Amino acid sequence: MGLSGKANPNWKGGAVVRSCFTCGSAFSVKPGRAHAKFCSMTCVGAAQRGVSRPVRRRVIKHCAICGDEFAIYRSHAHRSECCSRRCAGALRARRQAGPGNANWRGGLSRLPYPWNFRFISRTIIERDGSCLGPACAGDDDRLTAHHIDYDKANCDPSNLITLCSACNSKANFDRPRWQKIYSEIIYARAKKRGGGWDVETF
Repeated sequence: MGLSGKANPNWKGGAVVRSCFTCGSAFSVKPGRAHAKFCSMTCVGAAQRGVSRPVRRRVIKHCAICGDEFAIYRSHAHRSECCSRRCAGALRARRQAGPGNANWRGGLSRLPYPWNFRFISRTIIERDGSCLGPACAGDDDRLTAHHIDYDKANCDPSNLITLCSACNSKANFDRPRWQKIYSEIIYARAKKRGGGWDVETF
Protein backbone atom coordinates (compact mmCIF):
# COMPACT_ATOMS: atom_id res chain seq x y z
CA MET A 1 0.00 0.00 0.00
CA GLY A 2 2.75 2.47 0.94
CA LEU A 3 4.77 1.81 -2.24
CA SER A 4 1.95 2.14 -4.75
CA GLY A 5 1.66 4.90 -7.32
CA LYS A 6 3.94 7.89 -6.89
CA ALA A 7 5.34 6.50 -3.64
CA ASN A 8 7.07 3.74 -5.62
CA PRO A 9 10.67 4.64 -6.63
CA ASN A 10 10.00 3.02 -10.04
CA TRP A 11 7.03 5.29 -10.72
CA LYS A 12 7.22 6.75 -14.21
CA GLY A 13 4.11 8.82 -14.30
CA GLY A 14 1.45 6.14 -14.95
CA ALA A 15 -0.31 5.35 -18.19
CA VAL A 16 0.22 7.58 -21.17
CA VAL A 17 -2.75 8.49 -23.34
CA ARG A 18 -2.07 8.50 -27.06
CA SER A 19 -4.18 9.12 -30.14
CA CYS A 20 -4.26 6.43 -32.84
CA PHE A 21 -2.76 7.59 -36.14
CA THR A 22 -5.26 5.51 -38.13
CA CYS A 23 -8.66 5.77 -36.45
CA GLY A 24 -8.02 8.71 -34.13
CA SER A 25 -9.34 7.01 -31.02
CA ALA A 26 -7.61 7.55 -27.66
CA PHE A 27 -5.77 4.61 -26.07
CA SER A 28 -3.60 4.12 -22.97
CA VAL A 29 -0.14 2.57 -22.89
CA LYS A 30 2.58 2.12 -20.31
CA PRO A 31 5.26 4.84 -20.18
CA GLY A 32 7.73 2.47 -21.84
CA ARG A 33 5.46 2.40 -24.91
CA ALA A 34 4.81 6.13 -25.01
CA HIS A 35 5.99 6.14 -28.62
CA ALA A 36 3.10 3.84 -29.74
CA LYS A 37 1.18 5.17 -32.73
CA PHE A 38 -1.64 2.65 -33.13
CA CYS A 39 -4.36 1.39 -30.82
CA SER A 40 -4.50 -2.13 -32.33
CA MET A 41 -2.99 -4.45 -34.93
CA THR A 42 -6.00 -3.73 -37.14
CA CYS A 43 -4.97 -0.08 -37.31
CA VAL A 44 -1.34 -1.12 -37.88
CA GLY A 45 -2.43 -3.18 -40.87
CA ALA A 46 -4.60 -0.36 -42.18
CA ALA A 47 -1.67 2.02 -42.00
CA GLN A 48 0.60 -0.46 -43.80
CA ARG A 49 -1.96 -0.78 -46.60
CA GLY A 50 -2.14 2.97 -46.92
CA VAL A 51 -5.68 3.31 -45.59
CA SER A 52 -6.14 6.87 -44.43
CA ARG A 53 -9.80 6.76 -43.39
CA PRO A 54 -10.83 5.47 -39.91
CA VAL A 55 -11.20 1.70 -39.63
CA ARG A 56 -14.70 0.56 -38.71
CA ARG A 57 -14.46 -2.74 -36.87
CA ARG A 58 -18.22 -3.14 -36.67
CA VAL A 59 -21.09 -2.71 -39.09
CA ILE A 60 -24.72 -1.89 -38.38
CA LYS A 61 -27.39 -4.39 -39.36
CA HIS A 62 -31.14 -4.67 -38.82
CA CYS A 63 -32.55 -7.68 -36.97
CA ALA A 64 -34.54 -10.01 -39.25
CA ILE A 65 -37.16 -10.53 -36.50
CA CYS A 66 -37.64 -7.34 -34.47
CA GLY A 67 -36.05 -4.88 -36.90
CA ASP A 68 -33.82 -3.27 -34.25
CA GLU A 69 -30.34 -2.08 -35.20
CA PHE A 70 -27.36 -3.97 -33.82
CA ALA A 71 -23.60 -3.70 -34.26
CA ILE A 72 -21.55 -6.72 -35.25
CA TYR A 73 -17.96 -7.36 -36.28
CA ARG A 74 -17.56 -6.98 -40.02
CA SER A 75 -16.07 -10.50 -40.31
CA HIS A 76 -19.21 -11.99 -38.68
CA ALA A 77 -21.78 -9.89 -40.51
CA HIS A 78 -22.47 -12.51 -43.19
CA ARG A 79 -23.51 -15.17 -40.68
CA SER A 80 -25.64 -13.20 -38.24
CA GLU A 81 -29.11 -11.85 -39.00
CA CYS A 82 -30.48 -11.29 -35.50
CA CYS A 83 -29.73 -9.02 -32.57
CA SER A 84 -30.13 -11.68 -29.86
CA ARG A 85 -30.44 -15.40 -29.21
CA ARG A 86 -34.16 -15.01 -28.70
CA CYS A 87 -34.62 -13.48 -32.15
CA ALA A 88 -32.26 -16.06 -33.67
CA GLY A 89 -34.41 -18.84 -32.20
CA ALA A 90 -37.57 -17.24 -33.59
CA LEU A 91 -35.98 -16.97 -37.04
CA ARG A 92 -34.87 -20.61 -36.91
CA ALA A 93 -38.37 -21.71 -35.90
CA ARG A 94 -39.88 -19.72 -38.75
CA ARG A 95 -37.57 -21.27 -41.32
CA GLN A 96 -38.07 -24.80 -40.04
CA ALA A 97 -41.85 -24.58 -40.06
CA GLY A 98 -43.85 -26.12 -42.89
CA PRO A 99 -42.04 -26.85 -46.19
CA GLY A 100 -38.80 -25.45 -44.76
CA ASN A 101 -38.49 -28.45 -42.43
CA ALA A 102 -36.61 -31.51 -43.64
CA ASN A 103 -39.36 -33.70 -42.14
CA TRP A 104 -42.17 -31.90 -43.97
CA ARG A 105 -44.70 -34.32 -45.43
CA GLY A 106 -47.27 -31.98 -46.90
CA GLY A 107 -48.96 -31.24 -43.58
CA LEU A 108 -49.76 -34.84 -42.57
CA SER A 109 -48.96 -34.14 -38.92
CA ARG A 110 -51.82 -31.63 -38.75
CA LEU A 111 -54.41 -34.12 -39.95
CA PRO A 112 -56.66 -35.59 -37.24
CA TYR A 113 -56.45 -39.22 -36.16
CA PRO A 114 -59.23 -41.54 -37.35
CA TRP A 115 -62.29 -41.51 -35.10
CA ASN A 116 -61.58 -45.09 -33.91
CA PHE A 117 -57.85 -44.69 -33.36
CA ARG A 118 -58.14 -45.40 -29.63
CA PHE A 119 -59.52 -48.84 -30.43
CA ILE A 120 -56.88 -49.35 -33.13
CA SER A 121 -54.11 -48.32 -30.73
CA ARG A 122 -55.27 -50.70 -27.99
CA THR A 123 -55.45 -53.55 -30.53
CA ILE A 124 -51.91 -52.91 -31.80
CA ILE A 125 -50.55 -52.71 -28.24
CA GLU A 126 -52.20 -56.06 -27.45
CA ARG A 127 -50.66 -57.49 -30.60
CA ASP A 128 -47.10 -56.36 -29.83
CA GLY A 129 -47.22 -56.63 -26.04
CA SER A 130 -44.54 -54.02 -25.31
CA CYS A 131 -42.44 -51.27 -26.84
CA LEU A 132 -40.61 -52.56 -29.91
CA GLY A 133 -38.10 -49.72 -30.07
CA PRO A 134 -34.63 -51.27 -30.56
CA ALA A 135 -32.97 -48.80 -28.19
CA CYS A 136 -35.79 -48.62 -25.64
CA ALA A 137 -34.57 -48.01 -22.08
CA GLY A 138 -37.70 -49.63 -20.65
CA ASP A 139 -38.33 -46.82 -18.17
CA ASP A 140 -41.52 -45.48 -19.80
CA ASP A 141 -44.67 -47.59 -19.46
CA ARG A 142 -46.88 -45.28 -21.56
CA LEU A 143 -47.50 -47.21 -24.78
CA THR A 144 -48.99 -45.98 -28.05
CA ALA A 145 -49.37 -47.11 -31.65
CA HIS A 146 -46.91 -45.32 -33.94
CA HIS A 147 -47.55 -44.81 -37.67
CA ILE A 148 -44.38 -46.01 -39.38
CA ASP A 149 -44.88 -43.87 -42.50
CA TYR A 150 -46.10 -40.92 -40.35
CA ASP A 151 -49.47 -40.90 -42.17
CA LYS A 152 -52.25 -40.87 -39.57
CA ALA A 153 -54.79 -42.05 -42.12
CA ASN A 154 -52.83 -45.22 -42.90
CA CYS A 155 -53.88 -47.52 -40.07
CA ASP A 156 -52.99 -50.78 -41.78
CA PRO A 157 -51.51 -53.16 -39.14
CA SER A 158 -48.29 -53.36 -41.16
CA ASN A 159 -47.91 -49.59 -40.75
CA LEU A 160 -48.42 -49.57 -36.98
CA ILE A 161 -45.95 -50.48 -34.26
CA THR A 162 -46.11 -50.23 -30.48
CA LEU A 163 -43.73 -47.67 -28.97
CA CYS A 164 -43.41 -46.09 -25.55
CA SER A 165 -43.73 -42.32 -25.35
CA ALA A 166 -39.94 -41.86 -25.19
CA CYS A 167 -39.29 -43.94 -28.34
CA ASN A 168 -42.22 -42.29 -30.09
CA SER A 169 -40.67 -38.87 -29.47
CA LYS A 170 -37.30 -40.04 -30.81
CA ALA A 171 -39.00 -41.21 -34.00
CA ASN A 172 -39.79 -37.59 -34.89
CA PHE A 173 -36.12 -37.01 -35.69
CA ASP A 174 -34.21 -38.63 -38.56
CA ARG A 175 -37.52 -40.02 -39.83
CA PRO A 176 -36.23 -41.95 -42.88
CA ARG A 177 -33.92 -43.96 -40.61
CA TRP A 178 -36.66 -44.84 -38.11
CA GLN A 179 -39.14 -45.64 -40.86
CA LYS A 180 -36.70 -48.17 -42.29
CA ILE A 181 -35.93 -49.70 -38.86
CA TYR A 182 -39.57 -50.06 -37.79
CA SER A 183 -40.66 -51.38 -41.19
CA GLU A 184 -38.04 -54.12 -40.92
CA ILE A 185 -39.13 -54.98 -37.36
CA ILE A 186 -42.80 -55.33 -38.34
CA TYR A 187 -41.90 -57.30 -41.46
CA ALA A 188 -39.74 -59.71 -39.43
CA ARG A 189 -42.50 -60.23 -36.84
CA ALA A 190 -45.11 -60.85 -39.55
CA LYS A 191 -42.81 -63.31 -41.30
CA LYS A 192 -42.25 -65.13 -37.99
CA ARG A 193 -46.02 -65.53 -37.69
CA GLY A 194 -46.17 -66.97 -41.18
CA GLY A 195 -47.18 -63.73 -42.87
CA GLY A 196 -50.38 -63.24 -40.88
CA TRP A 197 -51.52 -60.68 -38.34
CA ASP A 198 -53.33 -60.96 -35.05
CA VAL A 199 -55.58 -58.07 -36.05
CA GLU A 200 -57.70 -57.34 -39.08
CA THR A 201 -57.09 -54.41 -41.39
CA PHE A 202 -58.83 -51.34 -39.98
